[in-house]
Amino acid sequence: MERFLAQWETGPGVGSPAFVTLVQAVAASPRTADAMREFLSDRLTAHGRPGDDHDTQERRRALISSQLLGLAWVRYIMRVEPIASADRRDVARWVGPTIDRYANDDLAATDEGGAPTG
Repeated sequence: MERFLAQWETGPGVGSPAFVTLVQAVAASPRTADAMREFLSDRLTAHGRPGDDHDTQERRRALISSQLLGLAWVRYIMRVEPIASADRRDVARWVGPTIDRYANDDLAATDEGGAPTG
């Protein structure tokens, strides 16, 4: 988490234009969006549990991607407090357990009572 956040904070100050530029490029170009999806897929391939089937691996990658990109959107584009001004170590501590759950926990579907389905 800290490395992910740090890559967007290497420019001139917190919330450097790097993530803004990425969002603009992805919105403007399907090819850029494809490249970003491929990049995330390649980077997140190592996550998962032994024995995960393809669908579960894809679900893990999508959930982790949604968390990472949603966090960056809130922190650097929308500048929602307290996320926007928090120390990245704190943000990593807050969000890390969710990323770990998506990467490693059982993602089986459950019914409304929490019992596994299928």
